[in-house]
Amino acid sequence: MAFPAAFLDELKACVGLAAIVGKRVRLIKRGREHLGLCPFHKEKTPSFTVNEDKGFYHCLAAETGVLVRGGIRPIRDLAGQSVEVVGRNGQWVRASFRSYGIQQLYEIRLSRNGVTKSLYATSGHRWFVRGSQNAVLTTNLKAGHRLQAIMPPRRPETNLDPTGVRHGIVFGDGTVQRGYGHVHLHGDKDRVLTRWFPDQKPQKKVRAGNKPYVRIYGGRSFGHMKALPSLDSSNSYLRGFLAGYLAADGHVAKDGTVMLHSANPANLTWVRAAATRLGIGTYGITASLRKGLGRGGPLYRLHFVSSTVDPKMVLARMARKRRETSTKAFERLRWSVVSVRKSERVEEVFCAEVPDGHAFVLEDNILTGNCFGCGKHGSVFDFVMETEGLSFPEAVERLAQDAGLALPARDPESQARDQSRGALLPAMEAACAFFQRSLRMPEGRSALDYLRGRGLSDDTVARFRLGFAPDRRDALKAALLRDGFAEERLVEAGLLIRPDEGNTYDRFRGRVMFPIQDRRGQVTAFGGRILGDGEPKYLNSPETPLFHKGFTLYALSRAANAAREVGTLVVVEGYMDVIALHQAGIANAVAPLGTALTEDQIRLLWRVAPEPILCFDGDAAGQRAAARALDRALPLLKPGYSLRFAFLPSGEDPDSLIRRHGAEAMHKLLRQPLALSEALWLFETAAGRPTTPEARAALEDRLQRHAQRIEDATLRAHFSQAFRDRVRGELRDAGPAGAFGRFPPRARGRAAPMSAPKSAPRFLSAGAIDPAARAALAVPVDSRIEAERFLLALAVNHGRLFAEIEEELGTVRFADARLDRLRQGLLQALGRADDGWTAAEARAMLGDEELAATLDAVLSHPLIKANRLAQPEAPLADARAAWAETARRHARLAAKDASPGSGTEEADSLTAESEAWERRRAALEAGLGGDEAAE
Repeated sequence: MAFPAAFLDELKACVGLAAIVGKRVRLIKRGREHLGLCPFHKEKTPSFTVNEDKGFYHCLAAETGVLVRGGIRPIRDLAGQSVEVVGRNGQWVRASFRSYGIQQLYEIRLSRNGVTKSLYATSGHRWFVRGSQNAVLTTNLKAGHRLQAIMPPRRPETNLDPTGVRHGIVFGDGTVQRGYGHVHLHGDKDRVLTRWFPDQKPQKKVRAGNKPYVRIYGGRSFGHMKALPSLDSSNSYLRGFLAGYLAADGHVAKDGTVMLHSANPANLTWVRAAATRLGIGTYGITASLRKGLGRGGPLYRLHFVSSTVDPKMVLARMARKRRETSTKAFERLRWSVVSVRKSERVEEVFCAEVPDGHAFVLEDNILTGNCFGCGKHGSVFDFVMETEGLSFPEAVERLAQDAGLALPARDPESQARDQSRGALLPAMEAACAFFQRSLRMPEGRSALDYLRGRGLSDDTVARFRLGFAPDRRDALKAALLRDGFAEERLVEAGLLIRPDEGNTYDRFRGRVMFPIQDRRGQVTAFGGRILGDGEPKYLNSPETPLFHKGFTLYALSRAANAAREVGTLVVVEGYMDVIALHQAGIANAVAPLGTALTEDQIRLLWRVAPEPILCFDGDAAGQRAAARALDRALPLLKPGYSLRFAFLPSGEDPDSLIRRHGAEAMHKLLRQPLALSEALWLFETAAGRPTTPEARAALEDRLQRHAQRIEDATLRAHFSQAFRDRVRGELRDAGPAGAFGRFPPRARGRAAPMSAPKSAPRFLSAGAIDPAARAALAVPVDSRIEAERFLLALAVNHGRLFAEIEEELGTVRFADARLDRLRQGLLQALGRADDGWTAAEARAMLGDEELAATLDAVLSHPLIKANRLAQPEAPLADARAAWAETARRHARLAAKDASPGSGTEEADSLTAESEAWERRRAALEAGLGGDEAAE
């Protein structure tokens, strides 16, 4: 619903942002703003600011360099990632980065040691100033303010790798031609540095002017040393390289200042990154104009924070003596503010979310606040939406109710829908109360014993309003009719069933009842578990004006607040799993309602937590459910929003794990979830690590196809690069047995991106993934023809599925003429056959050799043969999910391929076709598990 702007302005004026926030957070007024503990995450010191005059709470950051473990990274490149930064205490802490939209930027001019620079930040960004206990906002910075500086943590080890030292010396003073290298050492260097080359024989030479020097020939062993080493080399190697490079091209001034020179600023940028990894502080890179020796152009210089440079890294005796007898009284680390002004830049801004300390270090060691702690910002409507998990219309209705304002008149259709909902909600509440009473009656004793036997306390049973539906056709009907509810309303609410003939009767009979609530805590539906034998095991309410299964998550209204405190949601499979977790103190757990996690449910999860954890059962079905969710989420991913995965031991579900091993086992598992990219890697390599070039190429192709399904271009590029690096780096040297060569990749200086957490969950290993679970990943298709080929293979190899999709297969348009003729031939031949045919029988029923040859080509295509979903033995539910996803993808590709210049009729038709496939997909998903929910 669209609300008039005047009404929204009146509503904001009536409720007051500070008053609404103050209901959840104790606020202290400071000038025009209010300060309090952030309601979105746990913290000990106030970081949340509310500006009543402006009517918003905000959290933004400047676009600039950030100090991370790998060196300096532009903050825009960190958006959507969780990386380690230097925190307020000078230690590495993990922080999440994201974009906060288009904002006005202010220029902050800074100066230190004669060097000036500018930072750009929003007006409300926080800075830490010497002499001030509180953070200072950008607009309150004054000339002369000195910004607090934090150095990266120092590494305790001090060893120098001799090979690294040689590498640094050759890099600075050596020459390599056609893969053969040598180094010339002049002056004092020959006496100091020749000892680092024990395997080479120094040759004494004389240059012009009768000046002696030493030439050391290293041949091919020096061939790689004019290139910088990998930043992933060992710390001792990096330390040795820096020591050698400093000895070759560095200088220690009389006051002990350590500096390094280079004609190439990229070399010094690399040195800054390496120094960061080693805990060595650096200042910025400066430039001066070279004169003499016929060399023009700039010479670049990097200053080190001398107190952080280990004396062992200064190899020259005279330089070391200067370093150790430094007369420098202090080192100026802080930048001073020169001026602050509103700039002309209005552009996208970024910030970090640092739970520990609410601050992080920028380039040049500047400590900055992470903008009111956690990155939340917005209006009073945003605040209510965030804290209560409501949509915008729901938030407006909630605030209008509090303020006593009548909502604007709505269109007749919306009014009728609201009236229907309003009439059904009391009936659902009355039904819930009836089920609760029945649980405590003698006929409900078996249901109560069942719940207690599952470990639920009476308090938990009461909190979740669990109940019992008597095993009689009219128990609920009679009770609610006595209370004055109309029979038709009870049918509309899904509480009664009206058969084609005869009287209405109770939908739920002989079942333990689980009320399902909307985000405002109102009962909108029920789930019922059968007691004893019977089918279905779980039965959900049907779709009603109150309830839409694909848009609902069980216990979300209870879990939302806890999720915001801990920063995430935990998604499990069944009602009992959710309740068991809540009882164990994990109150941020929710569950879908008996179907695969839908796109709408994923978006609903993201409204509460940007990276929810999926923790499905440890059996093959649970792993397939996780794979389907991963597959469903891929196109929806965007910077800062993803899924994480925690895999349970085989045969366990959250309820059984807690009962057998205690709540701590579950807590431990959830503390170390896997990123979506890592889970995808595990699914694709579950059958074994590829050991041949062909197998590695096939793996890379599959991973790249998955990456291409991500619609966000930035994230798609990062996934693609990460997969490529991992396949070509981590697996490049895999031997016949799938092992690495003599040394693992990191020992050779290569990165292994997206690797599993250092402390992987003890229940998880690559072997713990059932290779068959990979079949739940839909085939990534890059073209309409690939999709068409796959759709035909599914239709031929799954007779029961053919019966469900026959009508849609008859209306879809195929781009490939031969495949389209095969589609029509299959419809004519198989539409008359009974279910259960084989591919050979389907071929025979075609009765046309040309069509039979096309079918052979389809089924023998490498992509079809390589995918388990296309095979007859694939589970029907997985084939159904693959059909829905591929059909939707085909419809989108078809709409995209429609040429705008060919007229709008085809494009409109294909758009309608895409929308029809969306509706069909929802219907197919509803059939994945019927009304049964996994427990």
